[in-house]
Amino acid sequence: MKSKWLKILNPILGISFVFQISMGFSGDFIPIRNFEQVHRIGAIVLLICVIAHIYLNWQWIKVNYLKK
Repeated sequence: MKSKWLKILNPILGISFVFQISMGFSGDFIPIRNFEQVHRIGAIVLLICVIAHIYLNWQWIKVNYLKK
């Protein structure tokens, strides 16, 4: 079940990451008010995706990074 969600989540996470980077580079070409709104929404989407990604991969993280 987790792999099904990750197959959906991972592309969204990648796209939102690239989107945030591209917004940083396009800040000079977009009116500041629009930039701030779009960047803020993109940041929220990215944060939600990162949290969901960590949640769905928590067992793997524990095994590989939180060893005793």
